[in-house]
Amino acid sequence: MNVSTATWNGGNDLLADPQDVKNLLSEITNHIYHKTISCYNHIDFLFGLDVYQQVYREIIDIIQGSL
Repeated sequence: MNVSTATWNGGNDLLADPQDVKNLLSEITNHIYHKTISCYNHIDFLFGLDVYQQVYREIIDIIQGSL
């Protein structure tokens, strides 16, 4: 699949083991962006108090071509 792909992961996410994340990233062919948010766990990507600044704003920037 040749679609531009951006990824985020949490450093405290018990459901996304760091080795699994590393394996996944190596398989993405058109990977354009990755960020690890060290204090995030799995649910913070939905309900984190700073999720707009940490993730959502970056998604918008990527879509608009400014990141």
